[in-house]
Amino acid sequence: MKSLKQVKHRIKTLEFYKDKRLINNLKSLSINVAKGNITERKRSKEKKKCILKYKPSKCGDLWQIDSVNMLEQGAKRYFINAIELKPKFAFSQCYNALNSANAKDFFLKLMQVSPIEIRRIQTDNGLEFYGFFEEQLKKKTISHF
Repeated sequence: MKSLKQVKHRIKTLEFYKDKRLINNLKSLSINVAKGNITERKRSKEKKKCILKYKPSKCGDLWQIDSVNMLEQGAKRYFINAIELKPKFAFSQCYNALNSANAKDFFLKLMQVSPIEIRRIQTDNGLEFYGFFEEQLKKKTISHF
């Protein structure tokens, strides 16, 4: 393990290189205190496809899914809701936590109860709609906007 003095020296060295413009100021760097390594942080999230002014032509063409939280008697409850506007079908489920595993569970339940085929899904950029949820959509070959 590197000492605090060595880590502070590396931070000062980074600041020196940034001041002399030898390192791009826009790069996001991180220091591993235990090892003393300096690494560049990389963005791992892919941007979702965006659809503007898309008008679904058939039932099941576009499902809209979002989450809502409520505080009821001191306990937080999270509701994930899905709406298909063409036939006016809606489904909602309550969870104790909001994460991608629960969003995946919601999607699997939606597939069981929905009388309509699911072709495309539109969500906001909530973290619950990444991870397990997105993997499940890829398995089922469903477009995610």
